[in-house]
Amino acid sequence: MGDDRCERCWGRVDLQEHPVEGMRTPLLCRACREAAPRDPLAFREVFLQFGSTKEMLAHFDARDEDEAIRKLCNERKLDYRTMIRGISSHGGSAAPGLAFEEFTRPYGYETRDGALKVNPGEARTVGLIFEMYLEGRGIAKICTELNRAEIPTKTGKKWQSQTIANILRNPLYCGYIRRDGGLRNGKHRPIVDQDKFSQVQVEMEKRIRRPDQKRDAGLFKPLSRGG
Repeated sequence: MGDDRCERCWGRVDLQEHPVEGMRTPLLCRACREAAPRDPLAFREVFLQFGSTKEMLAHFDARDEDEAIRKLCNERKLDYRTMIRGISSHGGSAAPGLAFEEFTRPYGYETRDGALKVNPGEARTVGLIFEMYLEGRGIAKICTELNRAEIPTKTGKKWQSQTIANILRNPLYCGYIRRDGGLRNGKHRPIVDQDKFSQVQVEMEKRIRRPDQKRDAGLFKPLSRGG
């Protein structure tokens, strides 16, 4: 697929078209396809537009999910109750903030008071994933070991290779956020240090054998500590 990327997380592995009623067909990776809400409105206006709860709160300068959703509906002239039903239907919960957070929050974090806070249990698993990869285990092997240990994903499903790859590639875990097409220092607490994250990016590049699978080098260079 050349330079095609997942339209939500920028991933390049296991891309497929994800049909959504009433809109063009976006290209998503497996992890994003599995996390996507079933409701077309929630998918189009929330899930595809924002990669995390924190990103949405920052965009609308909101204190919590409900305020952000209200501002979104006002800005785009959408019905608030219809949006809430669509978001809540994903998590099977009447609480829109909880349902929204479940399909947007990054594994290892939770949103409290409008900010990303480390989830200790999940953060330990994130750290373990990075350690296992640097010890030489492949992504498939890491999946097998996590599933064998019955360590849950955030949705309670089994671990998939794409989920592991997305975690290993996500600069959020070393303190950065993606914004305006680049990386910026985030205000959240990192789960892994920048050196370890950079080592993993270099190692991932070494393990990619086919030239057409290589990603943009700019995303994998050791990250500078500046802003």
